[in-house]
Amino acid sequence: MLADEFPRNGFLSPKSLPGGARSPVAIHLYVEDVDATHLQAMRAGATSLKEPTDEFFGDRNAHLKDPSGHVWFLSARIEEVSPAEMQRRFDAMMKEGG
Repeated sequence: MLADEFPRNGFLSPKSLPGGARSPVAIHLYVEDVDATHLQAMRAGATSLKEPTDEFFGDRNAHLKDPSGHVWFLSARIEEVSPAEMQRRFDAMMKEGG
């Protein structure tokens, strides 16, 4: 559950944490269309932390920060990847400096 900040009650949003610290909590949400949801969030005032990208593990993924400072990970499964193939892709990415 997310709510607006209420400092009088001790409820602070991430943007109000001391020293500009980021909250240790992020919301990971699977959506139908990462690109459309990312664009919708940007139009509503979010800041992109990572543009939509196809990942080695079979998801399309993007990261956002909402106006209150909450970080959101948006994902959609785009392919099923076996553990062996995922490891092969990961190793190749690391070899390339990923």
